[in-house]
Amino acid sequence: LAPLQSTFDKINAIASGTDLARVLGEGLRADVDPLNATNYATEQLFGLFVAQGLEDPQHNMAYLLQGGLGMPNRDYYLSKDPAMAAIRDKYKVYVAALLKQANIADPDAKAAAIYALEEKIANAQASIVETEDVHKASNPWPVADFAKKAPGLDWPTYFQAARLADQQVIDAWQPGAIAKLSALTKSEPLQTWKDWLTFHAINRDTAVLPQAFDDLAFGFYGTALTGTPKQRDRWKRALSSVNFALGD
Repeated sequence: LAPLQSTFDKINAIASGTDLARVLGEGLRADVDPLNATNYATEQLFGLFVAQGLEDPQHNMAYLLQGGLGMPNRDYYLSKDPAMAAIRDKYKVYVAALLKQANIADPDAKAAAIYALEEKIANAQASIVETEDVHKASNPWPVADFAKKAPGLDWPTYFQAARLADQQVIDAWQPGAIAKLSALTKSEPLQTWKDWLTFHAINRDTAVLPQAFDDLAFGFYGTALTGTPKQRDRWKRALSSVNFALGD
């Protein structure tokens, strides 16, 4: 876990809403795509999509999108389907197991709080069907208006940390969801956000952490979610990662 220590230090140092906004902004994922199902979700609270303006195709626009979940989408948290309920139970066990493997104190209590927060995030999110409707996605907000339209998060600090402070306008792809997620950053306990950040910092990098972390992640994301019985050899996955990163 040593390579993650600087991230843990930043998270542990969070003592205010401003600190939280800074850490969230620094972690903004800048390559999400609401029109591509394989690259739609992000574990960060928000994601960024940069593409032609919906109403001005001659210029690129920055689009802010919802995120924040460890499972693929909101339906995994909200569906009443028994199979989804079973996956939820396995996810809760996985969150606790990952925290325990990282020697995080009180892993079970923290896992319960993290899951409860993610359930609120899921309730705040727009559905996939709504998200894919580009006719609802053109909501250009002046950057200065985010604090008024989506109160809760310290937006000036967030945008500064995300290196977006020089933008005049950012499109709120899911305006209702963005407002609700912003509100959660203020209404939910700071410690819960810190625990959530810690879990996701580990969860995003399990493939390159020691094998115990990789095995736990595969047990949930590989076997429980997709039914894959056996993990590919590590060297094969490493080679695939290099090929993907370097292309031709």
